[in-house]
Amino acid sequence: MHPRSLCWLATLAVLVFPACGSGYGAHDQLCGNGRVDPGETCDDGNREDGDNCPSNCVGSLVSFAVDTNACPVLEEATIFPSQSPVGGEVLLSARASDPNGDRIFYDWTGSGGVLTHAANSKRATFVCAFPGAHTITLWVFDSRGCVTTHSLTVTCT
Repeated sequence: MHPRSLCWLATLAVLVFPACGSGYGAHDQLCGNGRVDPGETCDDGNREDGDNCPSNCVGSLVSFAVDTNACPVLEEATIFPSQSPVGGEVLLSARASDPNGDRIFYDWTGSGGVLTHAANSKRATFVCAFPGAHTITLWVFDSRGCVTTHSLTVTCT
């Protein structure tokens, strides 16, 4: 090789290596600026390790799918009759589905009478105890804890 070629290579090495080495080169000045610059695979704006982007801005971000849960959809809720004398029985029923295919559980709450239902049943009975408009609430849960509610009103005379 010609002596001038060696001199040129040596000069090139002196100019290039400080900029991309481990000191305070051009890459080190850009790392931490919050932008992914050439030579970086991430840049979260800080110069700390322990997160998804190391302080040298060469790493990978971890991605993962987030499992979402859609709440049950109440398709039908009936009360029959919606008006009953004190001591009269009212029949309640519901039908729901779950977009995720999760198991569905039903619960009924209310006041103004005696509410009876089997655990997790989509059917219930209500016996009017005293006159007035009384609210019965249907709670529909899925097996992952999401809940949908719906209120029905019965008038006791």
